[in-house]
Amino acid sequence: MLVRPYEVSPERVDSVAKILAEVGMDSVFKIEEKLDPQYPAVRGLAMELGQGVAVVYAVLVALVSYRLAMKGEEWWQCFYDMLSGRRGDSVRELVDNVVWFLESCEGAAIRRDAKIARVKTVYRRARRLLEKLLVDPEVVLREPDMVAERLARALQVEVWRKTIVFSVKMAYYALGGPSRRIKLKSTIPIPVDVRVACISYTSGVVTARSPEEILRYPKTTQDAWDMVAEFSGIPPLHIDSVIWTIGGGLKGLDLNEARRKIVSILSPVIGIGNSLLIAGEMVWRPCS
Repeated sequence: MLVRPYEVSPERVDSVAKILAEVGMDSVFKIEEKLDPQYPAVRGLAMELGQGVAVVYAVLVALVSYRLAMKGEEWWQCFYDMLSGRRGDSVRELVDNVVWFLESCEGAAIRRDAKIARVKTVYRRARRLLEKLLVDPEVVLREPDMVAERLARALQVEVWRKTIVFSVKMAYYALGGPSRRIKLKSTIPIPVDVRVACISYTSGVVTARSPEEILRYPKTTQDAWDMVAEFSGIPPLHIDSVIWTIGGGLKGLDLNEARRKIVSILSPVIGIGNSLLIAGEMVWRPCS
């Protein structure tokens, strides 16, 4: 039974959903393409090696993207730099390449053996899924929930856990592009990391007493963003792109400083008006 030490705030959920609906899906696509550093790494790999290979690589690496010894941006750049030259005709070869990447990239130094073991477990228990992704990568767009469920089953964890959710998002990035913007229709919740915890707290969509409490008990926060997604018409994993983009470096800033920082990040891509809307509602209280 999940412990729920805090609750969803319906009033704040409604306010945040309204501004996201007003900002619109087109602006969210622009944020993903221009401001999420993970996007060019995964898309670049897809353009060089093909979508199937990139999707398998993205899924496997996302599943071990925890407790990194470098910033997330650096991790995904390392992913691109090291795997862009590693082709493979079979899932076995791709898994071997990911193991080599984990052995070689400094970002995997913390619990490296556990990360490698996790990749091998997924290969052993979800090989058919990986083979399907290699030959038919667009199954991620057609059946994202199924992909998440099979990965969760292989690792014997809940489907809403961070790396499971994140793996579907990274696979989705391999399939997009400005000329092919597709909304990922899914009930998969957002992955709750430090940035998401900060914005979930500052926006007030939950009544948690701190971002740290959100990290300890993420499920209620995922429920809150699921409600925002339902009311705004923007799926959770797309909302996650917005949150992740604006959620870094806000801790310790007062309201005005945090809002100015968000506007400075977003306005070159989506304009000053939409940036002010997002900043005003996403920072309702400081990220203490």
